[in-house]
Amino acid sequence: MVEPKKPDAVIPSSALLRGERTEIALLGTEIQDEVAALAACLDRYNAHAQTRGVSVDGGILADQRLLDLVDELIEYANGIELRL
Repeated sequence: MVEPKKPDAVIPSSALLRGERTEIALLGTEIQDEVAALAACLDRYNAHAQTRGVSVDGGILADQRLLDLVDELIEYANGIELRL
């Protein structure tokens, strides 16, 4: 029996985004908090995306929750202001 294919909708994270690199300390506390919130949102999105099936034509079977999480990611990403 062939395992059902999982959707390729997972968005890769990075060590910096997850706070695993020392360079994160170069950012101010407020921006670190914003990046942490973005990383948490990305984790929620990826966890949900991994539960979605694949349609006959190979696309992801998106539901409203997945679309809401995409909107949330966009909102977080747009809200982060890089200050030097």
